[in-house]
Amino acid sequence: LSGNITDDVTSDNDSDLGPVLEVTLKSLIDKLQTNFSGDREKLKVDEEDLFNDAVTYYKEPAFDPKMRLRVMYKGQPAADTGVVTRQCYSQLLNYVLEMFFVGEVSKIPIYNADIVPSGMMKLIGVVIVHNVLQGGPGFPVFSMLIYRYLVTSNIDEAMQHLTVQECSLAVQRFIQKVQLLVLYTLF
Repeated sequence: LSGNITDDVTSDNDSDLGPVLEVTLKSLIDKLQTNFSGDREKLKVDEEDLFNDAVTYYKEPAFDPKMRLRVMYKGQPAADTGVVTRQCYSQLLNYVLEMFFVGEVSKIPIYNADIVPSGMMKLIGVVIVHNVLQGGPGFPVFSMLIYRYLVTSNIDEAMQHLTVQECSLAVQRFIQKVQLLVLYTLF
């Protein structure tokens, strides 16, 4: 979908500042949505096997990200006017959240050496973006650390938002031990 997107660059009156990039999330989504085909592709899913049906659909070589979906649940007569697709994405993103993200309040991807090489996280990214571009429920679950990295691609800037809750359990335990040791030495 992003193949025809160019950044909106405008010149500032102050020549010392040079070009200023003015791309908002809404303007980017609007541009990407213009690349959608007018046609809808029918996707039949079994509610009991929704995740596997979706993964199969998104992994197919014939998958076209420019096609909007028209979802049909097997054994259910509902016509999809958009509500069924939103319901499907809501359920699918809940599965994704449970299986691939951790965190109490805000979420970060799980650490698993097999997931990244398998391409599953990239596939999940495609699902999330495809969902958002079709007016789906979105995926507002990321911690500030992850959000800042996605927005800026700058690990140093993102790391300034790291909290203890985003560390592994082993690191959290170590931090707690150090805190207890500091408290013990103060008293």
